[in-house]
Amino acid sequence: MTQVTPIKDLKGYLEVGQVEKIIAAATNPRNALLVRIPWRTGIRVSELIGIRIQDIDFDNRAIVIKVQKMRKRDGKAIERRRVVPIDQRTLDMVKEYLEWRKRFPYKGDLLFPITRQRVGQIYWKFGRKAGIKEIGDPTISKHRKLHPHVLRHSFSIHCVKRSMTVERLQKISGTRVQLRLQCISNIRLLICTKTMTGSGKKMKQQRPRIRKARKEPSRRGKGPDGNRITIPWGRGASDYRPGLFTKQYFEKYGEACAADIFYALKEDLERINKERVEMGDRPIRGCTYNSYSKYWHWFKLLGLVESVDRREPAIYDFLEERVFYRLTDKGKAEVSAWEDPVRAAHPEFG
Repeated sequence: MTQVTPIKDLKGYLEVGQVEKIIAAATNPRNALLVRIPWRTGIRVSELIGIRIQDIDFDNRAIVIKVQKMRKRDGKAIERRRVVPIDQRTLDMVKEYLEWRKRFPYKGDLLFPITRQRVGQIYWKFGRKAGIKEIGDPTISKHRKLHPHVLRHSFSIHCVKRSMTVERLQKISGTRVQLRLQCISNIRLLICTKTMTGSGKKMKQQRPRIRKARKEPSRRGKGPDGNRITIPWGRGASDYRPGLFTKQYFEKYGEACAADIFYALKEDLERINKERVEMGDRPIRGCTYNSYSKYWHWFKLLGLVESVDRREPAIYDFLEERVFYRLTDKGKAEVSAWEDPVRAAHPEFG
């Protein structure tokens, strides 16, 4: 029996003018060719980045597409080949691209030595540049984002519109799925149908349901030195609080950078953990600059510190420059705000 796939999501496609806009928005021959080849041949992205220079037949105007498949019955890898015709204008663009890329150090035989993720980024970038953000009809199309496979859909639709036979299109596109035409809204569109025997349908119904395994309990906070205190290292980390250390650091040095205080805090925490381990207590979980920067945000928000005009070159990889701060009058007088700045700003959080 033949089971017709119901049309729940009508694939959107690009018009000729839209594709030309994307090609015109390309900044170099490579990006223009990445759009041109799938648009004129209907090949997949994986096949596009797998094309080698020797697979292009400039005399007969064709490209040999090679796809590695694994045979189900014995698991043996086989290579499927098909010949896809290509127009002369695209071949001229290929020659122009090969001359252009000689300035780069790559000497391999791949036509496009990039990943499929990078191809998607290029399509999205130049689609936005050309003013094409979404495609298709919002009432019947669920997936309207511009992605590389849209050009394959567009190629098939335009071939059907120009009266290409389904058998010819199936050989060019390299699909094993049966194709037929269906008239929807007075437009001939390509609809996929799958052939399923009665035994295959029965096997599909009796296929056991696979349940995902439950995740194991989180082991976060455990290390070679034993179990660590798993509560946040700032609010409620025993008698040690980063705010009090920050205030003491300012009182000692006057002006300081947040990153300098963090590294001093980290060294002091390592010293405290060493003493706790010697006494048989569990160490406090270590801090990160990301967690300390959240406290630093609250210190500034509560007016405990203020910036000064002092700037120095950065000595850390994650900073562009070192910005220095100093204590305010409120910061010198406050104690509870340094111990728990979140509770001082929002008492209901306590």
